[in-house]
Amino acid sequence: LLNAASKAGELDEALIIYDKIVHEFSGDRSEPVFENILLTACHKAKRLDKMFEIFEKMPQPNMITYSIMAGAYADAGEASKAFSVARSLQDMGMSHFSLYIKLAYTLLDQNKIEKAEQVLQLWKEDINETNKYHIHLLTLHIYKHKKDWKSGMRLWGNIRQKNLQYSDIGIK
Repeated sequence: LLNAASKAGELDEALIIYDKIVHEFSGDRSEPVFENILLTACHKAKRLDKMFEIFEKMPQPNMITYSIMAGAYADAGEASKAFSVARSLQDMGMSHFSLYIKLAYTLLDQNKIEKAEQVLQLWKEDINETNKYHIHLLTLHIYKHKKDWKSGMRLWGNIRQKNLQYSDIGIK
């Protein structure tokens, strides 16, 4: 029920269901499963104030918690708060490239190129085989927004020279 109310963006109903669950549930509460569902309801209902209030009371936020928070802030155009959440994740040694992708492209859509570049730098600190293609693609998009065609072409040449799979970076 909590998940259904959350997906529907029915925050008031989700809060009522959550209260009942917390009072009746006696199982392991080390993972914030119910709280994360509630944060999603806040995101859907565009109630970032309530989302932050719930987050502040959470004893053990996890990677999912921070992803929900950053995504909600990014969707609401609160780039500095989204960036702060991403930085907190990095500082705690937790990161996930999909969070960086969402945040960076949201910032580019808002024409906040410098912030998108900061996200890219954070992301590069966490580079691995899985996300290097996405980093190249994001870098190309940043060059496009900056109208820095020369740097974009140089990067494109490096990508082609290394014989990377174009489909892996979204280029057909």
